[in-house]
Amino acid sequence: GVQRFLNKTADKAADKASEVVIDRISGTSKTAKAQKANATGKKIVERTVKLQNGTVYTGRWEPGVGPSGLGRYYMANGNMFEGTFVGGRMRRGRYAFGGSSQSFDSYEGTFEGGKFHGRGLLRFCNGRVYEGEFRGGSMHGHGELRFPDGGRYVGDFLDGIRSGVGTMWFPNGDRYEGEWAAAKPHGRGAFYYANGDALLDATFRHGNQVDGRFIDGAARRESAVRAHQIATDPRVPPELDV
Repeated sequence: GVQRFLNKTADKAADKASEVVIDRISGTSKTAKAQKANATGKKIVERTVKLQNGTVYTGRWEPGVGPSGLGRYYMANGNMFEGTFVGGRMRRGRYAFGGSSQSFDSYEGTFEGGKFHGRGLLRFCNGRVYEGEFRGGSMHGHGELRFPDGGRYVGDFLDGIRSGVGTMWFPNGDRYEGEWAAAKPHGRGAFYYANGDALLDATFRHGNQVDGRFIDGAARRESAVRAHQIATDPRVPPELDV
């Protein structure tokens, strides 16, 4: 896999006869044995490494470590990463899925251990956009999820799912503020209608209204939230091809 390649040292990479190493300090292409013989010190060089499986890395390289600094990584499945490497691993930049995923288009942000981690922006193929915190490859912490129909959620996420406290704005102007679990209103919250009506001091269970106090003449008896389709949150893949 690609992660195993990133974890190799420069000397080990040069040992493989199936790899072509181009060192742009001299501008020459060297055989694996010659490259190993000439690899001395810790000087960072510009290098292109091509693997037999079609993977290509081009960018700054630290002998004995691997990718270090700015570089581009082209994967055999069409995925591509461009950004900063630290200790042979992706640290910050843009990861494009290149058609290999039917759910995800691209990610821009920070990485840890080959996964989305820290702050970033994730674009989905269906037009959704998430911007916020990630942990271990999933939307986790505080963030904003925007929907192509104009809907928007701002609040907490847990392992890729809306959970905690947050606000959801619906395309027609309605708004829910309160607690969430498993991508649905769950716990205490309030629902505000675009026409000025409101449901206050309410309790929800898995998206269904249990109780509440209607004001401004809203004599509704159906679930305030069931009238809106609350899309299920897609999970970020646990493993990337990195």
